[in-house]
Amino acid sequence: MKTEAEIRNTLVRKVLEIPAKKLNLLSDFVSKLENTGSKKSDILSFSGVWSDIDDSVFTDLTEKLSQNRQSTRKPIDESIFN
Repeated sequence: MKTEAEIRNTLVRKVLEIPAKKLNLLSDFVSKLENTGSKKSDILSFSGVWSDIDDSVFTDLTEKLSQNRQSTRKPIDESIFN
């Protein structure tokens, strides 16, 4: 198994061999790799959003959730499967 340093050196050599016209594509790919770890922070950015929600609205959203779903449920149109 290669060490981290060996992998990095291999990647640097490969990047140096990439044609100039493909560098933008590589840069975009690397940016996407860098941003994949930020999904957790994106999700956490919603924490506390409902901290000031009215109690009756919160009850309606939580305790009455199953009842609300049943009342808005529509029968499946089975003709779309035929």
